[in-house]
Amino acid sequence: MKHLMNQLISLGITENLSNIERKKIRILNLFVIIGAFLGLIYIVIDLIVLPFDLLKMASLVIGVFCVLLCAILQHFHQYRIARFLMILLISIIFIKNANVSFKGFYGEYYYLLIPIMTLMFFEKRWVHVSSLVLSIVLFYVPNYFLDIYPEQYFGYSNVLFLFGGVFLVLSFFKTENQKNESAILKFKNKEIQNIQQQLFRIQMNPHFLFNSLTAIQHYMVANNPLEAGVYTAKFARLMRQVLEFSREDYILLEDEINALKNYIELQQIRFKNKFEYSVEIDESIAVDAIRIPPMFAQPVIENAIEHGIAKSENTCNLRISYFLSDGLLSLQVVDDGVGLGTLKADSSHKSMAQEIIRERLAVINDNRLVERASFQLEALDRGTKALFNLPYQVVA
Repeated sequence: MKHLMNQLISLGITENLSNIERKKIRILNLFVIIGAFLGLIYIVIDLIVLPFDLLKMASLVIGVFCVLLCAILQHFHQYRIARFLMILLISIIFIKNANVSFKGFYGEYYYLLIPIMTLMFFEKRWVHVSSLVLSIVLFYVPNYFLDIYPEQYFGYSNVLFLFGGVFLVLSFFKTENQKNESAILKFKNKEIQNIQQQLFRIQMNPHFLFNSLTAIQHYMVANNPLEAGVYTAKFARLMRQVLEFSREDYILLEDEINALKNYIELQQIRFKNKFEYSVEIDESIAVDAIRIPPMFAQPVIENAIEHGIAKSENTCNLRISYFLSDGLLSLQVVDDGVGLGTLKADSSHKSMAQEIIRERLAVINDNRLVERASFQLEALDRGTKALFNLPYQVVA
């Protein structure tokens, strides 16, 4: 139930939206859920308890339809139209209640919510001021013609101060909140850059670079230019791929897999084919139509090879699997090396890799209410299993 509610509240949210826009979408979706729920309750009550009133029933059905239409518009990314429709619908309800359904019960004070909602959903100052003027006009003008209250201008000038004062206070807090969010966003962007730099250092650690260059030198000294050329080409391609990926938030799964294969094959050459590897991709996944955050698996694969497989006396296997699970792309890395228990005395690099992975996941999860990215490491009877659950984008 909680998962379904989170999905409904997040309806229409895309990865490229700002934090402010995502909040507006969630608030409007919450209005839709509450409005549709209340509307359906009123319809059931009218059908079961009260005498049937065709006009009232029609207005309730139309109201529920308009509320649901706001959600549909958000789903198709028509955010401004959805917000305008919601404010219009609520304004009509307020006008009807104040002047017809609950006439004389001072329902006019609800008009204050109209400029408050425009502050929530729109950024243009003229929209805010226009809604404030409209709410004051709606407060006074109907009584002038309908004589709802004994005094012609009931409420007098205190209403102007009430509406105007609340509007100015909320407008001030909104401006300050946006400034704070902008400062937080700048800080987070700087944090992301630091994490990306740390990730790059892990991917291209000096140990791997030194051993790769040593292997190339070995082939040259052994007068094996063919092997040296193959190794050099793979090494240069990997350098280019990692540099390109370090600047991207999402890359094609196909490119990710190619880079990992290139990296693993370099390690196979280094360790004289001490291990075999396989990449398994679920048939429901189109590798050229899905984008994922880059190079999450590489530090884990490096640990598996350097600290698990390399220290095993047997020929080992490395298996990488991709499959879809609960709206996320699952990536599983399994090796049958010496395992986690044997590596406790040599865990400094591994701990650093895990720390950077978790920091990256925290950044990804920062604005996600549903489908949270995660990472788990599990010791097997022989070897280790790492499981990633990552968000993905479908290429249009």
